[in-house]
Amino acid sequence: MKFRILHEIKGRLRIHISCSRMSCRDADILQYSLLCQTSIIRVKVYERSRDAVICYTGEREDVIKLLQKFSGEKVSAPEHVWQNSERRVNRYYQDKLIWKVMLRMAGKLFLPMPVRCTVVCCRSARFIWKGIHTLCQGQMGVSVLDGTAITVSLLRRDIKTAGSVMFLLGIGELLEEWTHKKSVDDLARSMSLDTGRVWKLTEGREALVDAGQVREEDQVVLRMGNVIPFDGVVMEGNGAVNQSSMTGEALPVAREKGGYVYAGTVLEEGQLTICVKETSGSNKYEKIVRMIEESEKLKSKAEGRADRLADRLVPYTLLGTALVYLLTRNATKALSVLMVDFSCALKPDELLRIAACLEEHFPHSMARAVVHAASEKGLIHEETHSRVEYIVAHGISSMIDGKKVVIGSYHFVFEDEGCSIPEGLKERFEGLQEGYSHLYLAIEKQLAAVICIEDPLREEAAPVVSALRKAGFDKIVMMTGDSERIAGSIASKVGVDEYYSEVLPEEKADFVKRERAAGRKVIMVGDGINDSPALSAADVGIAISDGAQIAREIADITIEADNLSGLLTLRAIGCGLLERIRKNYIRIVGINSGLILLGITGTIQPTTSAMAHNVSTLMIGLNSMRNLLDEK
Repeated sequence: MKFRILHEIKGRLRIHISCSRMSCRDADILQYSLLCQTSIIRVKVYERSRDAVICYTGEREDVIKLLQKFSGEKVSAPEHVWQNSERRVNRYYQDKLIWKVMLRMAGKLFLPMPVRCTVVCCRSARFIWKGIHTLCQGQMGVSVLDGTAITVSLLRRDIKTAGSVMFLLGIGELLEEWTHKKSVDDLARSMSLDTGRVWKLTEGREALVDAGQVREEDQVVLRMGNVIPFDGVVMEGNGAVNQSSMTGEALPVAREKGGYVYAGTVLEEGQLTICVKETSGSNKYEKIVRMIEESEKLKSKAEGRADRLADRLVPYTLLGTALVYLLTRNATKALSVLMVDFSCALKPDELLRIAACLEEHFPHSMARAVVHAASEKGLIHEETHSRVEYIVAHGISSMIDGKKVVIGSYHFVFEDEGCSIPEGLKERFEGLQEGYSHLYLAIEKQLAAVICIEDPLREEAAPVVSALRKAGFDKIVMMTGDSERIAGSIASKVGVDEYYSEVLPEEKADFVKRERAAGRKVIMVGDGINDSPALSAADVGIAISDGAQIAREIADITIEADNLSGLLTLRAIGCGLLERIRKNYIRIVGINSGLILLGITGTIQPTTSAMAHNVSTLMIGLNSMRNLLDEK
């Protein structure tokens, strides 16, 4: 890549890229490629000016060489980097905003007055019709106020005021649409960056592949707890599919050979092999966008209060207009009121290989630990088993070389499956190290291995619990399927108020329900299939990003797995949002009350009143687009 350095200080370069034009895709790929380098801290690419600002560590010469070697055609960037680009969205709305302003200015400068009057009258039809339609539905909404203000202005032949009001309303709608689109896309991108992987069936063998590699007529194996990634026909197996996200059905529906399943639904029980029939429109990003847009139909309480407040104030605004006119007989003062409203704004390697072969099919922290351990040892665990059956909160059962293999908890292996400890190993078994979680592997009813898994306490766990308590959470509880010994040790180090060990999924959900019945607001944090019932029962369910798909699907919120302090960030965002809404109420009521008083007393004209009202609405809207965390 050819470029020249515009400015530099230690650790920072600003360069100009020598090319005739830079597309949004080019800019996204350049930014992605640079951020993948360990020496690059931060990158900002400006596609319009073809400039880039690069913050780095290490030697300047290394960065220069990196830039010189860069070629966009040779970079293999994931599709999500450029397909659903934030840059492209911003560019679209910036261009639309600039074009709208330029048209407004051109019309005022070059169009003769009769033509401008015609244009304003034609444009007013949309606002007036919207107001009439709202009235016909028996409602007194904000659109009634907008339509009335424009109509009165036209009747008074005040074309300038009518045009200004419509222009500012149009700008406001554009900014609202931009904010909404950006928010939805940002959220969808953050939830879909980790590209889904699926078990593709090829010539009778399963292979874990990226979902993007799957094509129509390919066969995919799905197990309990999986979110179904594509529309398809069931070729083998049977299971219960939760379709509530699509149909609203509360109970799962049975699916067997010949049945049809839909992308975005969840396999709650059983195992299915499906033949993919539809891949377009069902990738993770698109599904999440649809999910968000559907959920927005159910507005938040805060948004509902704002809408109700806005609509309740409309009749009073109209009444105020009528009273001012009756008292003063001055249409200008009455119109000034109308122009303002409040509403806008035990044997090592072989047994570990077998364990990893079974565990890799299921998203659980202990399963991931086993697979990781096998990977660290370089053990290849090809699929040699038959169908894998997962028993929630217990373990896994399968057949390998004609022998039954089970792996899971003590209760599952020894009590449910009736396995026994080989002779001569009783002492060794009883002398297992404490401080570890134990995973038991048995072959043909005989214990073959005990895998000791250390679950080190996160460094931030205790500080986060302490910070949550300071933030107002008066009861912090830990529930785990681990033994009493392990649970007690962790609970004492973390500092929770209560802890429960060897808890089953339904017991977690029952606990949540009891707490809610006692009048408490309950937040549940979990990452496994076992946590799904409790996540669903809580007031707010929070899933961990690398946890089970079903947990992420059921939860209201998903946070990054790297650091539990995301819980504190989440609370800060929520509190900041409510505070911003409260301040916006105060600003809107204060500004518009002042404008109404100035209009009543004749201090300002209707045009000035309308302009001040709409400008203040736009300013409040733009202020609301700022990052909430920057205010903390």
